[in-house]
Amino acid sequence: MSEISTQSIRPQPLIIASAANERYGIALGVVMCSALLCADDREVKFYVIDDGIQELTREMISVRVRSLAKALCLDVQLKFIDFSSHVLPPLTPLHGTLTAYARIFLPSLLTEDSVFYVDADIICNRRFSLFEETIEKQPKALLIGCQDPKLKILKNDCPWAKEIDVGDHELPYVNTGFLYMNLKNLRLFGLEGKFYDLAKDGKQMRFADQTALNFLCRGQIALAEPEFNILWSLGQGFDKESICNIHFVGSVKPWDPALKRDRLPQVLLFHSTAHSFGFESTKFTNWDETRIHFVFRSRTLLRMLFYKIASSGKFKKWQLRYKKWMIMKSYTKAYKNSLIERTKVLRQIDFC
Repeated sequence: MSEISTQSIRPQPLIIASAANERYGIALGVVMCSALLCADDREVKFYVIDDGIQELTREMISVRVRSLAKALCLDVQLKFIDFSSHVLPPLTPLHGTLTAYARIFLPSLLTEDSVFYVDADIICNRRFSLFEETIEKQPKALLIGCQDPKLKILKNDCPWAKEIDVGDHELPYVNTGFLYMNLKNLRLFGLEGKFYDLAKDGKQMRFADQTALNFLCRGQIALAEPEFNILWSLGQGFDKESICNIHFVGSVKPWDPALKRDRLPQVLLFHSTAHSFGFESTKFTNWDETRIHFVFRSRTLLRMLFYKIASSGKFKKWQLRYKKWMIMKSYTKAYKNSLIERTKVLRQIDFC
């Protein structure tokens, strides 16, 4: 009798999907490992929409994810789904891959009733259980996501604006990097078929399936707390105090080899996080958290002096240096926001 009672209160598995090609290999591993830390001791099912990830990379990700799950005493399932064989209409790739349209096809690719879709350029820090409070309040919503801080409303990214009611122009527009999808209702809605009809008119979708989803599901999209999807572009400062998911937006990503790790806080944050999860990185082979933070702390000793000089406008070079140093401070704040406490747990894990 007690055994039946235990099973009845067992929480439902956490279903998470992401999409990637080989360029996003390590980033995919980072988002999956960080998601495990936010899973609230639940079984996790990962589905990866695979657009050409190499076998060696898939194996590396699987080993790291399973090692972390074992250390956290979590059950984890991991499945790679080949996306290259999926029949697609003529579409323009975004950031060099057609996986930018993967969300449209999740209702047919997966058999689950719902899923959390998480872009492969996100570091998860906020617990999924907090998001599920919004789901309970909006059970009929097709999609639940965070309002895009720049586009904000539908008319700002809608090639079909003239074909809909003027009142719909002001509907909230969500960034689909972190998105809850009610797959059961989306199948009944006929999302994939409607997307094919949309693609036939040849109008360019600026942000791939994000543009299409906001248009097709307008009026049936609910908003979640913005902390679940904080957009952070290269060169931008970081001023968030609350725990949040960090989304590296833009065509240039922090793991791109050409970027200098000592100039951009996003690059430092990504590679230090990747290193924490056991992923090797040519940029962070000799990563040392203590050394990095000591450098930043020592630089702040001169902040007031440089502020007086830079504000006078007499020394342009020093102004630029001061600006760079202030941006670099964003790294420490973002790092504390994300993994500074959890790295204590990670250091005890043997990623092998």
